[in-house]
Amino acid sequence: GSAYVLLPAFLALPLVTLQLWYEAKRRAREFVSEAAGAAAMGSLAACIALAGGWGLAESLLLWLLLAARAVPSIVYVRARLRLERGLTVRTWPSWVWHAAVVTAVSLAAIKGVLPWPVTLPFLVLTARAWYGLSSWRARAKARTVGFQEIGFGLLTVALLAAALSGC
Repeated sequence: GSAYVLLPAFLALPLVTLQLWYEAKRRAREFVSEAAGAAAMGSLAACIALAGGWGLAESLLLWLLLAARAVPSIVYVRARLRLERGLTVRTWPSWVWHAAVVTAVSLAAIKGVLPWPVTLPFLVLTARAWYGLSSWRARAKARTVGFQEIGFGLLTVALLAAALSGC
């Protein structure tokens, strides 16, 4: 039935609950809270995909791809903002998250689960993180970093839409 399109939102309830728990404890800025909220939001795209006639597997895969964009980006932005404030920064978590996503998406493409062009936005995001956490980066205010991330998010969605349109 029509309630079927809400299945991804239902599946996201544990993530939403986790974020709300952190919010209630006034710990909403912690990584777990931010990652849970960002990952949960991707479920809405999966609901829309289901409503548009996509299959469940493809819709859930879209959700997973959006989470794969969001979580490493949170790690990157947190490190970048610390760097811009002149604080000590561990860059390796950003590299690990980005490398893990590129590896997972590449393996999915090798297995034929995803088309190869889906790897492109994740390679772009990895390059962005490498440059943005390097000594060669242009210094930026938090607002600028935020707007840049909006741009990278839109670019990611556009590239994913182009790559997945043939599925």
